[in-house]
Amino acid sequence: MFIIKHFNDLNVDEFFKISKSRYKVFACKQKITQENDFDDIDKNKSA
Repeated sequence: MFIIKHFNDLNVDEFFKISKSRYKVFACKQKITQENDFDDIDKNKSA
């Protein structure tokens, strides 16, 4: 089951779980470094 929330509606535990999962996938498994991950491309895409 998925629940869609805006960033401002996340509590600390939800944000931590998302961040931890994201780290496991991108940094650990795909070896994507912080420099390549936070490039503002996603921020500028329209939903």
